[in-house]
Amino acid sequence: MMDDERRGAPAGRQRQGHAAHAVRQHITTALRQLEESERTVLSLSYEHGLTMGEMSEVLDIPEAHAAQMHARAMHRLHAYLGSVYGRP
Repeated sequence: MMDDERRGAPAGRQRQGHAAHAVRQHITTALRQLEESERTVLSLSYEHGLTMGEMSEVLDIPEAHAAQMHARAMHRLHAYLGSVYGRP
């Protein structure tokens, strides 16, 4: 039995919890499909808040290449999640 069920949480909240868990699982799966360099760029950007210029310095690559890696990673995430949720 789920914690929410034991506590008597409304069914709507239980469904939201299940839906959020499914979304997290899909995002995790999508991230695992990326190349390590793409995951690194996304981590530097979204977890650490670095700009493209800062990422290029950390990774010792041209800024344009960092931006290209970021765009490719986002495109691949969008494509995977779109296929899961039936959106282009």
